Amino acid sequence: MDIIHLSDFHFGDKEFKVDCMENIIHYVNSRKNHIDLIIITGDLTNRGRYDEYEGIKKYLDQIDIEKLIVPGNHDTKYNGILNFEKFFGPRISKKVFERQKVLALGLRSAKDDVKLAELGDLQLKFIIEQFQQHLTKKKILALHHHLISVPYAGRTWNTLIDAGEVLEIIRMYNVDLVLMGHRHVPHVWNLNGTTLLYCGTSTSGKVRANEPPSFNHIIFNDSILHVDIVNSYSLKREALFKKDNKDIGFVKFRKTRLEHLLKAEILG
Repeated sequence: MDIIHLSDFHFGDKEFKVDCMENIIHYVNSRKNHIDLIIITGDLTNRGRYDEYEGIKKYLDQIDIEKLIVPGNHDTKYNGILNFEKFFGPRISKKVFERQKVLALGLRSAKDDVKLAELGDLQLKFIIEQFQQHLTKKKILALHHHLISVPYAGRTWNTLIDAGEVLEIIRMYNVDLVLMGHRHVPHVWNLNGTTLLYCGTSTSGKVRANEPPSFNHIIFNDSILHVDIVNSYSLKREALFKKDNKDIGFVKFRKTRLEHLLKAEILG
């Protein structure tokens, strides 16, 4: 199963890169027969406005592949969640792939006009009920905010206030893959067999950690999980993470602030 993981377009912001968006459309459409699902982990818009949703949907409509889309904090500004539902459907969603035996759930972590990130009891119950109905399937969760922080993500609110409960559900049901966005930092953690995958911004010039705009190309089946980062400008693929049965490899090691701290003369 091939999955394209996109995030943080920020359509409507002055740093939205049209060429990156057009490159993504070309990349996906040229592989249309091989890609099963596109997952977008929020911040499609910059301020949640109607015209921004209308604009980004015109781009996404050029891709005729099944999509799972969740709202981000920018999408829910100024009652933007109402526009999200008008253009992209329910704020909580699911996709079931019977042939590949995969269940993917899309969740809403962003609250209207506040920085707090939370799933809450109703979504936690939804996750458990869906997992109970699909015990034998591979399981994917998609949300905007982080379950665990990543290097270079900054000091603002990144993680869910109920991340502990979500992580416990992940452990209980052996979730295979969790996809997130939010802080424009591509990264991956492996936690007790669950892969936590973070997408950078796919089309914005507001990047972190000196990374270009990018997206993730995921190859996922019973025995393997391979993740490549794809540069949205050049479309060059670079291996990030590989898991073959029990063999796990972080192919591209992330440089962090720690490397700088070891070299810098901080104390003078």
